[in-house]
Amino acid sequence: MKLTGRSDICALRSVACFEFMKGFLALAVGFWALVIPNGSVPTLAGQVLHMIKAQPHGYLARLFVSSATSIPERKLIDFGIIALVYSAVRFLEGYGLWRERVWAEWLAVVMSVLYLPFELLHHYHHASLISFSIIILNVMVMLYLGLRLSRQSGHRGQIMLLPNLRLTR
Repeated sequence: MKLTGRSDICALRSVACFEFMKGFLALAVGFWALVIPNGSVPTLAGQVLHMIKAQPHGYLARLFVSSATSIPERKLIDFGIIALVYSAVRFLEGYGLWRERVWAEWLAVVMSVLYLPFELLHHYHHASLISFSIIILNVMVMLYLGLRLSRQSGHRGQIMLLPNLRLTR
């Protein structure tokens, strides 16, 4: 994979946009989780069911409402705060990648390596095309950024994943 000049910048900015997208999604989820305790969870669950045109008295609808109403308020607040912090990290990573900062490339590789075991575990228990696609996409991003980092450090022909761990092509 030989990327140079404009195509390399385009690929890096595509990764940055992907990180911004994850940041916006986490931001929305975080605000949503922090607003729920001030509102009515059963009402919100009913609105979601109405929005997706689900049968309100069906088994899955009742299961959804009972699950949504059993979440303690403190857990929602904690989840919202974690989602907002995650969002900030994703925005920082996206900004750094857009500006072609090496620290952001390292951050993206490290975050991908950290999430990979959880993604694999999730796919093992809940195999789907979406979870498989997410794993493949994250591995591709990790390898692409590893290749960029190896070119920047002068280790041609090797993909640098961590300072002392290299995969030879």
